[in-house]
Amino acid sequence: MPGLIEQDECTHIGLFNSIEVPRLLLAEGAEIGNYNIIKGNGKVVLGKNAVIADYCSILTTIRSAYGMMGEHCPQEFTDPTDADIYIMDDAYIGAYSIICPGVRIGEGAVIGAYSYIMKDVPANTIIRFKPKKLESEREWYHKYRRYERKK
Repeated sequence: MPGLIEQDECTHIGLFNSIEVPRLLLAEGAEIGNYNIIKGNGKVVLGKNAVIADYCSILTTIRSAYGMMGEHCPQEFTDPTDADIYIMDDAYIGAYSIICPGVRIGEGAVIGAYSYIMKDVPANTIIRFKPKKLESEREWYHKYRRYERKK
């Protein structure tokens, strides 16, 4: 069940969003795109002109996968983690990104598409998704091509 949504002037919440947090605060000019999931027991705060693109997941509660182990798992691994998320002024979160509980995204930070953010992001930084497997394949390809040319 959605909680309290506080909006300043010129804010926008897109279509088909699932917002299930006790408190969502949007400062002036903040924008939430379409088809996002904002869920959990913590609050979410968006600063001035902060943007969340389409298909993002903003999670203020995470239950550990160890919970599936039942009685064989220590209690500290089965308790849910609840924490607030702060997205500061002029920050941008790219499409299909996932933001975990307790994260603070600094002013002017840019989160690229398909990113998985588990730690705080400093102000004015750019974070982007880089699949390591594709990098290693590409490095191998270039080494092979270089070897082939020497013959």
